[in-house]
Amino acid sequence: MPTFVFLVNGSPVDSIRGADVNGLTAYVKKLSSQSSASATATSAHVVALPRTDSEMTTFLTKRKITIPPGSTHAELARLVAGAFTSAELKETLKAQGVDTRDCIEKSDFQTKMMALL
Repeated sequence: MPTFVFLVNGSPVDSIRGADVNGLTAYVKKLSSQSSASATATSAHVVALPRTDSEMTTFLTKRKITIPPGSTHAELARLVAGAFTSAELKETLKAQGVDTRDCIEKSDFQTKMMALL
């Protein structure tokens, strides 16, 4: 029997067992309206995007992340992308105009973030 698990910020919030089209449609609409209502609250997760090596170093230092000596720009970008929470990644990418609809896991958001840096 199919089971649909609903996740909010990566955590399961509910599930529906069986292929109940009407139940699934109603639940998705409910979640969608909840996320629209909380859109203002999530905008607090937008983080200024560090682009230069100096900005990335400052960003990482403020988050108490150890930077290996001699790190390249790509290595700094990888550390920066890893320092963001999932919510910060999603909202910051959206603020940069990046389409995140195909992102499922945090690593998907991180890959898009590294492309910007």
